[in-house]
Amino acid sequence: MGLRDLRHSRTEVAQKSIRPTIHAPFWGPRTLEAVSAPLPPPSIESMSRAFRTLAVLSVLGSGIAAQDDSSWFATDRASWFATFGAGLVSTADTEGPMSGDTDSLSYDPGYSVNLGLGKYLIQTTGFRGGVHGEILFNSFEFSNQTVDTLDLGSDRVENLTFMLSAVGDFYLAPQFSVYLAGGVGYTSRISIDGLDAVNNTLLDESVISAQFRTGFKYALGSGYDVGLGYRYFQMDTVEIDTNSSEIFGLDFKEHIIEVVLHWGF
Repeated sequence: MGLRDLRHSRTEVAQKSIRPTIHAPFWGPRTLEAVSAPLPPPSIESMSRAFRTLAVLSVLGSGIAAQDDSSWFATDRASWFATFGAGLVSTADTEGPMSGDTDSLSYDPGYSVNLGLGKYLIQTTGFRGGVHGEILFNSFEFSNQTVDTLDLGSDRVENLTFMLSAVGDFYLAPQFSVYLAGGVGYTSRISIDGLDAVNNTLLDESVISAQFRTGFKYALGSGYDVGLGYRYFQMDTVEIDTNSSEIFGLDFKEHIIEVVLHWGF
């Protein structure tokens, strides 16, 4: 065999080694079968590297989740806060005994504004609790009276109250919370227009008062919350010395729907 024949033989062997194998019956179509080499098993080093990568990602993920849930815990929020609110006043009708009869006074809706300052003393998982002081001003009018011996003249009633309350915020979601508050106060100025003009005397220009508040708040960001709530406000009996030398007692029970702006700093 010469050199030329040897080269030709090697070329045929190489072509046969890379030629795909064809399997088909004598009478059917021929198909091409691709034979692939099996993948090598993963090494211990590659498995260890993958495990370390997953561990690092798990730690980072848990840290991010803790940051995202921080508003649930409320520990990163400001402890001091200021509030401003305004709303509509609906005063319950007043009834009281006068000369053996039961007389009554009815009121038209009025308005209420308040300004407050507070501090959270407790901040735990999903809850904040503290104290809140505020100045509350209410104004409304009489719409009807059946008190023969009580001539009110002008019908506007105003009161200025200083309140101190315990407050609590309960978080339903990172941006939503429910607040509850209750406290006592001192109504230092009660004004009923027209009493002096008809010789009536307001015996109680200051009385003890109490309130209860509840509502929802939504976090706007940067420490600001906006809320919609209900306030029940009641003063102790206000006594009026009428022009017939009889005493008539007024019990003011006010229902207030208000919008509140809350700012933490």
